[in-house]
This record gives sequence, structure tokens and C-alpha cells, in this order.
Amino acid sequence: MKITVTKAFIEEFKTKNGAWTKRQLELVGVRWPPKKGWQRKVIGLQITQEAGDEFKEISLRTYHTNNSISAIKTSDRIDILENQVKDLWEVINLLIDKLDRNKL
Repeated sequence: MKITVTKAFIEEFKTKNGAWTKRQLELVGVRWPPKKGWQRKVIGLQITQEAGDEFKEISLRTYHTNNSISAIKTSDRIDILENQVKDLWEVINLLIDKLDRNKL
């Protein structure tokens, strides 16, 4: 299964220093050191579930408490939640399509 890189995904899984590790950037196809605008370029990119899980795990391993959604300012929290809802709808629609194809 593939996951889509979103702004919410990138922001939610920063390290304790408020940035990303070299390995995290590699997982989304960014060379080290990252160039200005790298985030814009990776939004919408499809990565493997394994790469996404490793990206998250690195963040959680380095910074568990302040990386929760409650530690993010309200306007950013709303953006993150909106993006998560969009991501969920995309998955739901894919599942509905699969179900419809299997009924034929």
C-alpha cells in the first residue's frame, strides 16, 4: 500500500528539534542537505507504507511528547486535521471503488 505525503504528514512528524533527520528526508526522496522548497516538491508524492512508518517512527523515537497534535498552535492543528480528513476520504473512496469492482 502507498501513502500520500501531505503537509500535515510532514509537519506532524518533525523531530524534537522541529526539523527532520537525513534519513527522514531520504524516505521522501530529498537529498541531503535539503534545498529550499523541498516540502513543496514532496507534497503529493506516493511513498510505501514501510517508508511512511519509518518516517513516523524516527520522529516518535526522537520526540514523543511535543509532537502530538495538542502541542501545535490552533491554526496549524486545523490544517493538519483537514488534511487527515482528506486523506481518510481518499482511502474510503479507494475502498468503495474496490468494493464496486468486486460486485461486478
